[in-house]
Amino acid sequence: MKRKPTKHRLFLDSPRGKLGQMEVVGLVVIVILISLGMIFLAIFALKSDEQKKVFTRKELASSTMAALLKLTVPGQECGSGSDVPLPLGDKILEDCAQHYGSGPPNYDGRSDFLCDNKHSCQYFEETASTVLEDAVGRVGKRYELQVSLLRLGGEQETIFLIRSAAGGCPKSFASDRDGSGLYPLQIRQVGLLQSQLFICD
Repeated sequence: MKRKPTKHRLFLDSPRGKLGQMEVVGLVVIVILISLGMIFLAIFALKSDEQKKVFTRKELASSTMAALLKLTVPGQECGSGSDVPLPLGDKILEDCAQHYGSGPPNYDGRSDFLCDNKHSCQYFEETASTVLEDAVGRVGKRYELQVSLLRLGGEQETIFLIRSAAGGCPKSFASDRDGSGLYPLQIRQVGLLQSQLFICD
C-alpha cells in the first residue's frame, strides 16, 4: 500500500520547493564566505599591525642614524682653524678612529680635532648619546648604537656601544628589534668603520 505524500513532501518535490532549497544552500554558502572573510580580515589586520611596527622601527633607525652622521659641528669649536663645519659622522668619527688606542678610555689622548676641548671620540660619544636620547629615547623606544672598527690587519673591535637609559637592544630582543643597516666609513691607513643603530620596543 502506497503512502499518501505529506504536505511537506509535496512542497519539497515541487519546482518551488527545489528553488527554496537552493536559496537556503546559497544563504549558507554566503554565511560561510562572510565568516571566512572576517577571519582572514582579522588575521591580516593583526599581521599588518606587526608589519607597521617593524616598518616604523626600521625607518626610525635609518633616518636617525643618517641624521646623526650628517650632523655638523662648527669648525672653530673643534680647533680646525676654519669656519667650515665638520660632519660628525665623517671628520669627527674618522679622527676618533685614527686616534683610537689604549689610552683612557680607549683612545690615545691625541686628536686632530678637540671639540669643546674633548678628544674626538669622547665628543662623538657624548653628542651621539644626547641626540639619540632626545630623538629616540624620548618617544619611549630603546636603542643601541654600535660602532666597530675592522682594522686592516683583520681584527675587529667595538669603539662605541651606546645604549638608551632604559637599556639597549640585545640580540635576545630579535623579534622586537630592527636596525638601520650598516653605515660604513673607510678610514685611511686604519681600516673600515661600521656604524649601526638598533631600535626596539
